[in-house]
Amino acid sequence: MIFLKLKAAALEEVTWPDVKAQVQALDPQLFEAIEEFGPNSRHTLFKVSYPYGAEILKNGVFQVPIASGEVVPITDDRVPDVIRKKLGYNNLSNPVAWILKGSAEFFLNHMGNTFPFSGMIKKGRLFGTLLVLSEKGIDLHPNFLWSLTAGARSMFSLAKVSEVVGLNRLEKHFQVNLPKESEYQDQWNLFRALANAPGFDDPWRCEVLFFSDAWFDWSDKKSAMFKLSLHEKAWRATEFWRNQFLWDVVYSVFKQEKVVKVNPAIADIVRQISLIAAGVQPGFAPLHNDDAGPISAFQKALIDVYKIEYQPIFMGSQLFAYEDPNDAVYYSLEYPISLSFSPSSKKVSTKIADLLEIKYLLTKYLNFLKTSKLNIEGTRFYDVPTRVSFHFFHHMANEGERIFSPENIFKEDANFEDAVNVLGEDLSLSYPVNSNFLNGCMRLSQKHQGA
Repeated sequence: MIFLKLKAAALEEVTWPDVKAQVQALDPQLFEAIEEFGPNSRHTLFKVSYPYGAEILKNGVFQVPIASGEVVPITDDRVPDVIRKKLGYNNLSNPVAWILKGSAEFFLNHMGNTFPFSGMIKKGRLFGTLLVLSEKGIDLHPNFLWSLTAGARSMFSLAKVSEVVGLNRLEKHFQVNLPKESEYQDQWNLFRALANAPGFDDPWRCEVLFFSDAWFDWSDKKSAMFKLSLHEKAWRATEFWRNQFLWDVVYSVFKQEKVVKVNPAIADIVRQISLIAAGVQPGFAPLHNDDAGPISAFQKALIDVYKIEYQPIFMGSQLFAYEDPNDAVYYSLEYPISLSFSPSSKKVSTKIADLLEIKYLLTKYLNFLKTSKLNIEGTRFYDVPTRVSFHFFHHMANEGERIFSPENIFKEDANFEDAVNVLGEDLSLSYPVNSNFLNGCMRLSQKHQGA
């Protein structure tokens, strides 16, 4: 195992006047609520700067920088008691937080796999409010085993980055030992090590503003507008999760009424694809800026030092917004992200066989959503069949079955061209059409009139 030392993190305790201008620019409505509240010197905040790949939350436990710049669990003896008291109010999980710069990503590690959750948390996003808003004694919100990293966790290069000669060049150039990773889910370990290498000169940071415990003394009547504003944000953010059990019932009714026999693992994937189509769980999309991490610096390292043979396109988790005509996200059998874990009923299968089974079952489910008598009209799920197009790709293209070559992806989705141009350079490299991620993947995009 390679020992990795991250670049130093930093923590600074500040007051409302120190950060109010930043907050006003990000969220004028919440700014006004806080101004009406009138926080005093007791209502401190902590501005924390994390390097790429730092763990902000690890298996539900908040990770905080100490004086040395190391990031440690809030339970660590090196964390001052006063900081533990001020930031440990959410059962020692992440405090109420605001992303000021960069991004972060929630995910679950399970049996060696990484499952992204809710997409990237980008600049201006507030999170961590559910526990402070819950009534004492009836809270049902556990810390669970979610983790949170600075920058994208489920990020990877479409083209392989496992050639030993190229990795050796990276190690020598950036003065670092790199893990040799070949799986998409493991590439983060490589790029995390690269981003924190002594010779990797890129200033990318995730800056987070954490609220201290004093902000959530709801006995203070002046806090009413502030509390209401947090409630409104939490209500909007949990729209699906408050109704999830109903959609679980809808899917169960579908399986009971319309399917004689179905592979449980395939059924889980189809359900996950429907969640992606409704915009409540993320798929993957090409990254075309540095919000998710030092992407352009990674690209430059792969081109100039590693000598990559294909366009250095990075993918990351993204929620599908079917209101955007240019939006598209992908689900791949090579990177399973379904949060249901039913076993497969088949001992042996192939990607193309699974893809055809997914296509068949998904078509039946979409038709069921439009024709069932379950009173789901007017919901986003009901609109999915008429708003979202689903295309399927595999190297063994079969246009009769409407399975297309991955080459079509780069011709039809302009977002990949944007992902190439993060560096702002005109590169004469081929697209990675043989990428394993694209061999057995689905694209979700807005359905155009007449489609």
